Amino acid sequence: MRNSRVFNPETSPIEGTMLLEASAGTGKTYALERMAARLVGRDENPLEIDKILVVTFTNRAAREMKERIRSLLSVRAKESERSPAERERYRAAISGFDRSAIYTIHGFCQMVLSSWPFESSSPFRQELVPGGVMESTELRSWIAGLKKEDVDKDLMRTAYRQAGGIEKLIKNISDGMVNDNIPPGARVLPTEEESADFAAYVESSRLAGSPLNMAAEVLFSGNWSDDAVNNLIKTANGSKRGKTGTSLEKIRSHMMACHEMASHGISGIIPLSEALFGDPAEVGIKNHFLDLLSSALITDGGFNDEIISSETVSLASAISVLLHEMEPYIEFSTGSDKPLISLTEPYMQSAFQDIAHKSVKERLENLKDRTGRWGYADLIRRVADRVAEPES
Repeated sequence: MRNSRVFNPETSPIEGTMLLEASAGTGKTYALERMAARLVGRDENPLEIDKILVVTFTNRAAREMKERIRSLLSVRAKESERSPAERERYRAAISGFDRSAIYTIHGFCQMVLSSWPFESSSPFRQELVPGGVMESTELRSWIAGLKKEDVDKDLMRTAYRQAGGIEKLIKNISDGMVNDNIPPGARVLPTEEESADFAAYVESSRLAGSPLNMAAEVLFSGNWSDDAVNNLIKTANGSKRGKTGTSLEKIRSHMMACHEMASHGISGIIPLSEALFGDPAEVGIKNHFLDLLSSALITDGGFNDEIISSETVSLASAISVLLHEMEPYIEFSTGSDKPLISLTEPYMQSAFQDIAHKSVKERLENLKDRTGRWGYADLIRRVADRVAEPES
């Protein structure tokens, strides 16, 4: 169990580094103002007011902190029980209070960059702009100038569709650029490395002889009977009931639509995923076709020595081979309402955003350095990067 102590701002030691934990309304501001006053008024190693740095979160909190510290110094400068030397130190602090270093986090970073432009490699004139404004402008310019060879058309199409329009897409990417220092494990979308791997797989999956396309051809060119479909579904789910005539018709229509797409040269994981998990036959498939796909994964080639037709075994094998070729871009879990889910759309969205980020980031950084127009996140990152440099 961690050893904790109650902190008294008037008597507890305040040298060195310490961590104070306090809930809302427990007196954090009260403690800070008294710690500042102690540092100014103490007999040993007193500090001038401009040698004390106080950093808080909001402009309102910073203003309140300034008012309360100055008020406390004024009160203590008049208290008769304090020594003349101590009261003089408080009066000196009040006289020089305009030099006090009480900032928001962003205000402190801006002060550092503007006060030491040579050391921080910053322009002399700086302007703080709302986060995302410059990013959005550069992204809009980049997207407007895109050529076919710059970005995969399927990635762009899916990114547009998922975002719900160009402006929402720009905002999503801009937000990701402003908050690009996301802690490990906190990102919901695939990582940059995973997105790069996916983009490479998209290209390789389009090749005519790719394992994915060959597996799709085997599945969709087969003239599978209703008995094979029903036997596979019943065997996988331990049920005596299979699909009805209407459900089987929808499954057949889905298979025919996928075969038609493949016969027109549409190949690769993106259109294939859309065909498998969408409704290419426009028959309102619900979960009938996904039931068939899931059944093949449940059996995964094993049929418990039951007497199963060779056609059923071949159908299960063809589906399994295709879905395993799509890993890790599908998710399968037994006992779920949605046992089979396509992950290609979030991968496509992430891959497009990473491409946009890389394409815009360098010229955006050059523009910010040249003009001194920075967002809030830029201020923190630039100070942190500069402090972390070995020669700092």
